[in-house]
Parts: sequence; structure tokens; C-alpha cells
Amino acid sequence: MTQQLSLFSSHPERPFNYPFPSTRYQGSKRALVNWIWDNVGHLTFNSMLDVFGGTGAVIARFALCQACIIKRPYNLFHRANLYIRTANVERSFGNKITWDTPFEAHFRKFVTEANRAIFDNHHANRAIQTDAFMTPIGADLVYIDPPYLNQHGIGVDYRDFYHFLEGMMNYDSWYTQIDYASKHRRLTPQESEWTQPKTILSAFEKLIARHQNSILVISYRDDGIPSKADLIALLKSYKSDVHEAQKSQQYVLSHKKSHEMLLIGL
Repeated sequence: MTQQLSLFSSHPERPFNYPFPSTRYQGSKRALVNWIWDNVGHLTFNSMLDVFGGTGAVIARFALCQACIIKRPYNLFHRANLYIRTANVERSFGNKITWDTPFEAHFRKFVTEANRAIFDNHHANRAIQTDAFMTPIGADLVYIDPPYLNQHGIGVDYRDFYHFLEGMMNYDSWYTQIDYASKHRRLTPQESEWTQPKTILSAFEKLIARHQNSILVISYRDDGIPSKADLIALLKSYKSDVHEAQKSQQYVLSHKKSHEMLLIGL
């Protein structure tokens, strides 16, 4: 029998060393959570809202440091490239073992990993399902990490990327959301203010205005739409004190380095 980890610590702030399952979700901030915390951990707050919570990496880091968390899931799930994984070709690299392992073995392994990652931060935390513009106000700190829109105006459609989990969660009505005319049975596209160059800045403004009485922390890339200058100007119209931090980052699905940007409005 596997021994359950101790859930509690006598230390007021525990290190981010819990054995969370390793993931490679597109858009995940797992590799950046310590950097994010280094830039906001000195601020005074007891509650935090993660508006676009996906993998949970950021809220887990904040929860470990005793913040009360409200998470709005963004329906993230990693959809593998189906052709690569099912093509009948000879495998000669590391992932062959993973692909050939029975589903039950993977399931048991990941359940064990998830159980070992359980901890209690002694706060009443919540996960809510609602539109970003309807998220509850009043949190001391609001973290905003929306879908990225690149400089060419091409947005990240997580719903389309993580098709599989969406289907599991909406199984009874799934057939109504599929574009049967498409070769790969893609989802019928759903327009969003966050994925359109003409509307994304106004979407930021609506969300910032809604939570203007909270500390605002925005994660974005410095080469996207809106521009860094536009976002800073927008924040300054609601906040008297705006700080910026940047970190060079190589993204998995990109061949070039860009900078992860953190804007903090006080």
C-alpha cells in the first residue's frame, strides 16, 4: 500500500516542492509559477481570483502560501496529435514506451500522482464555472492570464486544442458541437472577444474595470496583441501604481524566444 503524504506543515509558508503530476498543457504557467510568486509574494493579500485558471499551476502555488483561492476553470486539456500517436510506423524514440503502455497502467499511475499532491491550505477555496466577465468581485488579488493573441492576430483556441476533454464533459450534447463538414471533425468555432484583434483590448478593459478595486496581475507575452504599451496605458487608467516584470521564455510550440510579461497594478 502506498503511504499517503503528510498534508500539513508547521511552517507558515511551504516550499513549492509537492509532487504534482507533470503536464505539458499549452499555455500552462507551471514553469513560471515561482517567478510569478517572486514578483507578487511581497504584496498584502489574503484572497486571490484566477480568472482563466486552466492547469491549476498558479493557484496551487498561491494556495501553498496560504491564500484563499477562487478558480475559474478554462477547460484545458492536452489533445495529442492523433496521427502521430496512431500511425503504424516503427517507433525508435523515447515516447514509444509511453504510447505502448496500457491505459489502465497510465490511469493508476496518474491517480497515485494526483493523490500524493493533495494538501490543505486551511482556507475555503472554490472553483466556479462562469464567464470571465461574471467572475465575483472582491478578491484582494486578481490574476488575469487570458488566451494569447499573437502579433499576426491569430488567437489560441483552447476549446479546439483540448477537444477530447470537452467531449467527455459534454458527452450528451457533443454531437451538436461538431463540424461534420470538416475533414478532422473539428469543433464548430465559437467566437470570443479574447481571440479577435479588434475586440481583445476592450475585453481587457471590461475585466480590469470589473476588478479595479483589487490588486491586478496580468500575465501576457510582450509580442502579442494588445501591445505591452497598450496594456500598461490601460492599467494606468485604473491604477496609480503599475509595475512590470519580464522573463525570457522558450515556448514549446514556438521556434523563437519571446518574453513572458507580468504587469502588476496597485
